[in-house]
Amino acid sequence: MILFFVLFLLLLLLAAQTWALRRCLESVREDYWTEKTIVDCEEEFAVLLSVTNRSRRYLPFVKVSLGLPRGCTLASGSGSGKEKAAYTCSLRPWQEVRFRVPVKIGHRGRYVLRHPELSGGDFLGLREQQREFPQFREVIAAPKRQTCPRLDQALGSFLGDYSVRRFLYEDPVLTAGYREYTGQEPMKQIAWKQSARVGSWMVRQQDHTVEPAVTVLLNVETRESMEMTEAAFSLARTVCEALEERRIKYDFATNASQAGGRKRGAEVAEGLGESHILHVLECLGRGLVEAGRPFFDMLEEAALRTGRNRGLLVITPGEGLECPARNAEGLDRWRKESGGNVQILCACRIYEGQEERTWH
Repeated sequence: MILFFVLFLLLLLLAAQTWALRRCLESVREDYWTEKTIVDCEEEFAVLLSVTNRSRRYLPFVKVSLGLPRGCTLASGSGSGKEKAAYTCSLRPWQEVRFRVPVKIGHRGRYVLRHPELSGGDFLGLREQQREFPQFREVIAAPKRQTCPRLDQALGSFLGDYSVRRFLYEDPVLTAGYREYTGQEPMKQIAWKQSARVGSWMVRQQDHTVEPAVTVLLNVETRESMEMTEAAFSLARTVCEALEERRIKYDFATNASQAGGRKRGAEVAEGLGESHILHVLECLGRGLVEAGRPFFDMLEEAALRTGRNRGLLVITPGEGLECPARNAEGLDRWRKESGGNVQILCACRIYEGQEERTWH
């Protein structure tokens, strides 16, 4: 009789074990996300893991593990230098538990996070069942800030002259009068009604009160070392942040193919502010070293969007930007229409023989 009772208990235990293992993750809902989607290199941020028990049953064992992609490591205090974190817990009915994983990234780029693994076990802890989190998450690491005396001098000179000329630009809204067409003005300035009235071509004269704006172009078409290419990305960030500090509106474009995005490059419309600079940093972080379109095409598209009567800042890794004839013609046309407000920042020229370069 005792033997049958023991056998019955064993069969009951085996059935309960099988049922618990089969349903251990059935009521668990998992999710994960990052505190920031755009971060600086070596900046600590967190990946948050969430598991929720959506049933009335008590779950004695739940395990969550997160593997990091190459280039990402756990920050100090969480096993610094390692690339995997694991946490265990028990879940009461309807309870949610969150784990905060401090992470840092060493280099600029796009990082797709690995899907975390969720594990649950039977009530004896003998076997486990696993599945991956289904969500897709990525983080963009922006280029490091980079400064040196030669860059500060070149940028300061250009922006200083530009600020002095701020009242020399014509306001496209305020019309001060009309004058005869000379053939040098763009078609958009022709006053059609006034021309029909006097019987000859007339153009509008605008008031001179508008503040200037700048177009920033990052070109990766010129071949140069990887170090200088990365320096060009950092130069672009430095330029855009300087424009933000001086409250000069700017638009941005690059022909660097975008990791996980457009292969032709990226554009950010004219603007200022935190949201605007974050869009620029995302383009710089996603940027690859391959050019998705020629520089001339990018230059002409920028002219179509905003016109050439504005400052132009071009950042490029190596020299030879104006060697193709059409590049030189396009830049000369921009210089003519903007009053010479064109500055080319070449990374290899700025940092040639520079020991004072700092990254932060």
